[in-house]
Amino acid sequence: MPGRTAIWDEFEKNRASMGFDPDIAGQVGQPLGAQLLAEGLGSLRGAIGTPEQIRELVRRYEAAGVDQLIFVSQAGRNRHEHICESLELFAAEVMPEFAERADAQELAKTERLAPAVEAALARRPPPRRPPAGFSVPASFEI
Repeated sequence: MPGRTAIWDEFEKNRASMGFDPDIAGQVGQPLGAQLLAEGLGSLRGAIGTPEQIRELVRRYEAAGVDQLIFVSQAGRNRHEHICESLELFAAEVMPEFAERADAQELAKTERLAPAVEAALARRPPPRRPPAGFSVPASFEI
């Protein structure tokens, strides 16, 4: 219910059934795992871990063909300074490996998708034309 739902309390109550079991999330020195939930892939502990654990998790997503990830750092009771520290650590320790090959992977993706994009654009109606006599003034004041 808008304005009355305690989202954090609901998360805490149901976290194990959603794949975020605190016992699993609290493991140290283990690779970040994933399990199949009812209809898709759910992380057992999100992307919480050391830079090497996060790199390995991102490598597995990359190997599966995932080219964009969203990390939700600002959820729960995280303090602003801890979020900033986490982002800085990720940028310094994890991103460089993937940034090195990002351009080549984006080019390969563009080439791989080119036939599908071309076919989709061919089905698109032509752009609309402005009515006869329509013009946009060279300059105008707001």
